[in-house]
Amino acid sequence: MLNFLRLRGLECKDIFDVGAFQGDWSGWARKRFPGAHIYLFEPLEEQYAVLEQVRARLGNATLIRHGLSDMPEDRDITIWPSLSGSS
Repeated sequence: MLNFLRLRGLECKDIFDVGAFQGDWSGWARKRFPGAHIYLFEPLEEQYAVLEQVRARLGNATLIRHGLSDMPEDRDITIWPSLSGSS
């Protein structure tokens, strides 16, 4: 999808990586849109150290230690032992 958008001339100023986990998608987004500001949203505290390193490496990025939703409410999160796929 990122390549598709880039090839069609889209320039992004801001990119949201919702559920950033380990920041892989943010890295792909940075390669395609080097001038964009990337916001990494991640509610799992276990991921913060990794994501802080990713944020520093990306430059022009902000780590937000919360989930993101269209509803103004708190929600429970299921956390799997492997962490991957938790939601």
